[in-house]
Amino acid sequence: MQFYFTQREFPARKRSSWKNKLLYLFPVVIFPLLLLYIIPSQPESKEPSAGSLNIDIGDFKKRPPSLTFIERTIRKNETLYGLLLSEGLPASEVVEVLEVMKGVYNPRRILPGSKIRLSRDGEGLKRIEYLYNGLDGVFVERAGGRWRAGRFEVPRKVVLATVEGSIESSLYEAGRKNGIPPKVLIELSDIFAWQIDFSTDIRKGDTFRILYEVIMADGREVGVGKVVAAELVNAGRAFVAIHYRGEYYDPEGRALRRVLLKSPLRYRRISSYFTKRRYHPILKKYLPHHGVDYAAPYGTPVESAGDGRVIFAGWKRGYGYYVAIKHNATYTTAYGHLSRIKRGIKRGKRVKQGEVIGYVGSTGLSTGPHLHYEVRVRGRVVNPLSIKAEPVKSLSGRELAEFREIKEELLATLYRKTTTVAMDAR
Repeated sequence: MQFYFTQREFPARKRSSWKNKLLYLFPVVIFPLLLLYIIPSQPESKEPSAGSLNIDIGDFKKRPPSLTFIERTIRKNETLYGLLLSEGLPASEVVEVLEVMKGVYNPRRILPGSKIRLSRDGEGLKRIEYLYNGLDGVFVERAGGRWRAGRFEVPRKVVLATVEGSIESSLYEAGRKNGIPPKVLIELSDIFAWQIDFSTDIRKGDTFRILYEVIMADGREVGVGKVVAAELVNAGRAFVAIHYRGEYYDPEGRALRRVLLKSPLRYRRISSYFTKRRYHPILKKYLPHHGVDYAAPYGTPVESAGDGRVIFAGWKRGYGYYVAIKHNATYTTAYGHLSRIKRGIKRGKRVKQGEVIGYVGSTGLSTGPHLHYEVRVRGRVVNPLSIKAEPVKSLSGRELAEFREIKEELLATLYRKTTTVAMDAR
């Protein structure tokens, strides 16, 4: 701690006489001495001192002030400020509560419909709690005459749930029909994105099984975690995924994630296939078509099929807005007819697999919104639908041995009808 001193100049004082000195001493010394003779002494009090009062302290401990807990819902056009005022908290304290809460959670995010838990005793409000995601909450409580804020967690556990179903039209519709949360279905499509094109490969009668985490708190489901194992049977071929150390593997320990995605678009249909002879609707003649055209709504995000470096981003004659990415010594992909290229995507830029690089359009020689997608293997154009890119990783040694143990346990659980396996929250 630093102290700062300032200097001031005062005018010189005149020398005081003995009379002035006596006037200074009178209120400090002389007057108190006179009081001792003027005021008679008081008789000794017979009341016991505070320390000797006959109070049963233990009796207070047996009867602590009772706390009352109530739950309030913020009404339409009401705010947390208004709710606390209606509960009898003075406006100055309401302001203090909101101010200290800002340090851990923005009270403006507590909207009408939110449930607030209040604790009070005979003196007024003691604690305010708000659970903002079913598992985590913020509290403000009175401590030592002031308010303080903090966070709390609801005790939770993770239970594994198994669900199975058959596909009639789409995986999403079949999953929702079986009560599977959307988050789980999206994760499942991401897990098998390198093996299955969910827009073109799915067939009626395909089946699925999913083993995923359900997060429980206070005896009720409050959320879902990750998929830990899954099976998808597509056109009679079974694809299996097992989660291990942040990655998904097939039963042999090969990562499902490949160097290239099956498709750079999530919502589309194939409108034109790879062929050496296709009638061009604009040029009115037959030409090779060295790629696959995916019809999709204007503005649909286009993702990089793999990690790599942008080698071209701009206008390229009949391709319109066009991006080319070199992934490694083997693979190069290209994306044409974009409505626009995402800001920041330029030559030399490093991109990640699944990163958005542009948006579907109809620029260049095009009759409607679609993506022209090309793949080159060592410089030679190939049919993107025939690509079987290698896994990014395969397990071996000690990791493979550990994976096999986990695999046996998870697959045994996956193929049971129901599960009651409890796991520690992670």
